[in-house]
Amino acid sequence: MGGILYIWRMYNRHILLFVTSISFLLSISAQQTLPDSLQKAIDTAKSKSDLAYAYREAGQFYYELYNMEGYNKAASYFEKGRTAASETNDSMLIAISYLSLAQVYDAIGDDKLPKALGYYTLHQKSAIIENDTPVVMRTYMNIASVQSRMELPDATKMSLKKLNALADNYLVIKTKNRCYVFSAFICSQLNDLIECRRYFKKINTAQDSITNGGLAYRKFYFLTRFYLFGQQNEYDSAMLAGQEALKEVNNLSDSTHIYRLIAKYAKEIGNFRKAYFYANGEMELYRRMISVKSYGDASNTLLRSELNLQEENTKLLVQKEQAQRKLNRWLIGSLAMIIVGLMCIFYLAHQRRMQNAALISQVAENKLLLQELHHRVKNNLQL
Repeated sequence: MGGILYIWRMYNRHILLFVTSISFLLSISAQQTLPDSLQKAIDTAKSKSDLAYAYREAGQFYYELYNMEGYNKAASYFEKGRTAASETNDSMLIAISYLSLAQVYDAIGDDKLPKALGYYTLHQKSAIIENDTPVVMRTYMNIASVQSRMELPDATKMSLKKLNALADNYLVIKTKNRCYVFSAFICSQLNDLIECRRYFKKINTAQDSITNGGLAYRKFYFLTRFYLFGQQNEYDSAMLAGQEALKEVNNLSDSTHIYRLIAKYAKEIGNFRKAYFYANGEMELYRRMISVKSYGDASNTLLRSELNLQEENTKLLVQKEQAQRKLNRWLIGSLAMIIVGLMCIFYLAHQRRMQNAALISQVAENKLLLQELHHRVKNNLQL
């Protein structure tokens, strides 16, 4: 009993972490079975449109698990949905399939970002054709976000410029504000202080406070304020803005970055107690982030490899189907040529038989006439 207590005291954190991880993995695996209703909708779809919607619903189910394995399966179903939608004349359904694929590849990130950008661009073209300005503005946000993550600053700024050209002429204040907040935040990520400040000044907080907007835009707003105050050396205001921003962020990476900058600003104004507090907080968050990241990276690497393998298998299946169709066409063509050749041979043989029969009949008739002639000559000679 004493040995068990000793082991518990020494390794209680590791044991709790292990049990928690196992419980988490079991709960995740239990959630990753497609409901019977969604599978039935796929199996009983009566048209390509119904099948496309069924695949999209199945993909959305896995997408909302918000983990890499869920994104992996969601991408597979969304691809099937896009294939089914492309065989219909429903432009809205095709646009939805583009958006779904863009979002899931955006969530996977890394080497899938070019695919996300491609599908966001296709979705944007559909929105432009439909003349749906709010959706077009949203597509510019999506495109700019992916371009910034792909480290394409010039393309990102061009997308933001087009986005704000639409926002300046749009009447809904809340929508305009969201465009400005997003643009300022992206410019802050690009370390473009001039553009960041220019977009941030456009925000109309008097008529529509950004703090009443969506969660993501509140986060963008407070993070951008924090960035601007720090860049302008207004360290007291920056520290307050950073504390407000910490309430909005929900991931370790952002929190660690904010802690680091607050510690730096506190040191600049001589508040070493606060600088020490936030520096220690940054180290603690960093250790937690490394622990989570090391496990997540290994898992994500395996899942991305699985996704790449599935894509390669899909390409191979497509190539196999194309090769099979070519082989079938060749076999059908060859069989048709053989049949035509045999028909020609049979026709020529039939013609030859008919000619031979006619010649034989002519020879027999000539032989009979010759015999008749000989008979008459013989009779004449006897007379």
